[in-house]
Amino acid sequence: MLAGVQVTEMARRSTVHILIGAIPIPGGTAYGVVFRDGAGRTLHQLARRTAHTDPRGAVLAAMLRALWVARRFGRTVRVAADQPEVVDWLNRRAEPDDGFLATFVQIRALAHSYRRVEIAQATEEEHRAVRAVAERRASPAQVGAQEADSLLPLWSGAG
Repeated sequence: MLAGVQVTEMARRSTVHILIGAIPIPGGTAYGVVFRDGAGRTLHQLARRTAHTDPRGAVLAAMLRALWVARRFGRTVRVAADQPEVVDWLNRRAEPDDGFLATFVQIRALAHSYRRVEIAQATEEEHRAVRAVAERRASPAQVGAQEADSLLPLWSGAG
């Protein structure tokens, strides 16, 4: 059980939908992540403040964290991100900027632990849903209570 949601065997066999978005805040960026099952029910949400001033960096950090957490929900995932350039990088339609290469490589490596990973541009509805999570949970008091660093891969560093 994670965040009060019992994940059934049926849920583990279906596609997990991960919505990721970032919003600018004073001193950096906040990101939000929403995990949904195939029926659209929310399984888990998380949000973080980051020092990234570029939302692309925040979305990449969120994606790394989300792929790590999503292992508990299933082995087939669809990730919808609100940064088109990041989607193009991860779908190999464009080369990632040098400053994001390390996180890009970590995401690509972690994606190999899944049966299938689809990365797409977030729809308007997905963007609104994840933005609301980022806005609602980006305060320092809320974020610290949302997740434990033990959910992170060892190579991710503090974020």
